[in-house]
Amino acid sequence: GGSVQLFDSGDIGGYDADAAPVGNYSIKYAAFAVTCARRLSETVAVGVTYKNLLEKVAQEDASGYALDAGVTVRLPLEGIVLAAALRNYGRMTPLRNERTKLPTDAAAGVCWSGSFFRIDRPFDLAAEFVSPRYGKKGVRLGLDIEPVDRFHVRAGYRGDSDTEHLSYGVGMSVGKFTVDASFTPMKEFNENAL
Repeated sequence: GGSVQLFDSGDIGGYDADAAPVGNYSIKYAAFAVTCARRLSETVAVGVTYKNLLEKVAQEDASGYALDAGVTVRLPLEGIVLAAALRNYGRMTPLRNERTKLPTDAAAGVCWSGSFFRIDRPFDLAAEFVSPRYGKKGVRLGLDIEPVDRFHVRAGYRGDSDTEHLSYGVGMSVGKFTVDASFTPMKEFNENAL
């Protein structure tokens, strides 16, 4: 598999130490990734992703790489899968004599997939413990319910963030395509993210 991620801030007004305008600048990020995954047995699968990273702030730029690796193990218990992942292990060249700290973390989790007994509708319930290199450790919980065919309702909780805890979302599948939307109240900024 492969993916491309691009971010461009657009023009941002620049100011000197005396708050006088000095022109505009922009921030740009790009990540180009290649993924390989393989099922080792009926119960175990592994995957690795290599990412080529580019970063540009005003006239300064940096480049680097990152690796992700993960494993899933399907337990003999019906619908239970264990997983572990290492994400964003790598490094960047200095940007203005300072290295960008990649959002590196290790995570382990469990997912239970089943259906509600009375209404016979599928659900996925997931729990994950995340341990970042920089930042707060914590638990993340998620629930996805499919109340009608191809329509999903989701809720999540993050115990590893000071600015966001609960999130909500919906999703719809049409053929091979999916459309998802989520809403997260942001505590610290007293604003919301959609």
